[in-house]
Amino acid sequence: MKYCISLYRNHPLQDIADEMIVKYNAKDKTMFEFIEQHMDQTIIFLITDIQSFIDTGETAKFIAFKETHPELKNWKFKISYPEIDSVEGQKLQQDFEQAEIPYFIGYFIHDWVHLHRYLNSAVTDLYITESLCFDLENVSRLVHEKGKSIRVFPNVAQSEDMKFINGIKTFFIRPEDIPIYESYVDVCEIWGDEKKQPIYYEIYTKDKKWYGKLNEIIYGLKSDIDSRRILPMFAERRVGCGMRCLKTQRCNFCDNMEDLSKELENKELIISYQKEPKLNEEKVETNEDNLIIS
Repeated sequence: MKYCISLYRNHPLQDIADEMIVKYNAKDKTMFEFIEQHMDQTIIFLITDIQSFIDTGETAKFIAFKETHPELKNWKFKISYPEIDSVEGQKLQQDFEQAEIPYFIGYFIHDWVHLHRYLNSAVTDLYITESLCFDLENVSRLVHEKGKSIRVFPNVAQSEDMKFINGIKTFFIRPEDIPIYESYVDVCEIWGDEKKQPIYYEIYTKDKKWYGKLNEIIYGLKSDIDSRRILPMFAERRVGCGMRCLKTQRCNFCDNMEDLSKELENKELIISYQKEPKLNEEKVETNEDNLIIS
């Protein structure tokens, strides 16, 4: 799994992150040099002004660069939405496809209709969000069969209706649960203020755990649930649940998880793992997976 950030020049992560999204600036004369300087990373140029990009002949510059540097395949474009659906946007897509320039669209796909629309397009990446993230087993199979990559926002609580579905029933990924999603997700795009991104990046890529309330690192999460009081099976159950709670009302897993978390908090207990139990350590509960509630 790769990690992506949005950045400005001299960003503290520009030599570390797997992928970087940079707002395209036609006046920047160093962008090709920037690509060459970061051969082991992917540079994504965000196009927000399609008309200007076409009028100034930017596509031709990259066609020439592609011809003179065929070995450099560490760059692509991201085209903003909904501008991509304009006449100019359609033309830019055609130009990119004809020149075999890789690109994807900043559209957040949350239903099967739009998923199939973009599955059959030339885009390289798909933003999978909201309810589709609860069916990643099937979504990832279809997307990867088409040779495309799945992008998600791990630190954003996502739902089609945030007023109706809130709390931990929204989609997000805890830092502890990243390993569960590695089989399905290709890129985790860190959301948030550029100045805070290094903090989130550290939490997700190095610490891989959070010692506190999840709403401190998950944007829009309307729950004060503590990550240390969530059972590890949380992600395993949600990755392919299909949000059965809304379809059949027979699944109360998320509600039960939140209730359990509150009970553990009231008793001042936390959940942790360790391979070898320490001597003389008080254990409240344990099992063959070395789950310890203490």
